[in-house]
Amino acid sequence: MVPKGTLVWTSRQQSAHFSTGEEYRRFLHSIPDDIACDVLQWAYVQSFADEEYRNNPKVKNKRKGAARVCVDLDEGSFMNSGGWSDYSYDTDEEVANVGCDEEAALEFEGGCARNYFALRDIMMDEEFLCSYGDFAISGGWKWFGL
Repeated sequence: MVPKGTLVWTSRQQSAHFSTGEEYRRFLHSIPDDIACDVLQWAYVQSFADEEYRNNPKVKNKRKGAARVCVDLDEGSFMNSGGWSDYSYDTDEEVANVGCDEEAALEFEGGCARNYFALRDIMMDEEFLCSYGDFAISGGWKWFGL
């Protein structure tokens, strides 16, 4: 069992972050084609704007300015969608069991923007499910010309 509040994923170890579309393209061209196809499916755009950045009056589009193309190169790429917004259309129930636990996040650098926690006790043989909409910006690809 994975107890509620346990860190189950962090972007601080095995996730690649690209600040430009060109960097991401160079990375894709540097790896074998079959792996590049997988990376294309696993990649997402996420904003890492912290409170100091969000409160800076000189930054106009705060989400865009702190956005990165990200790809998880570890077990995080195997987490599936379990958010009500993108999974269980017939109910208001959130089925994600991994996500932001604000109390647990206080103990880790990057808080919930860079770490995901067990939202409840997760039993053995139970799949890790997260809500992609909690971190991925679907329209963010255009910010990178992709």
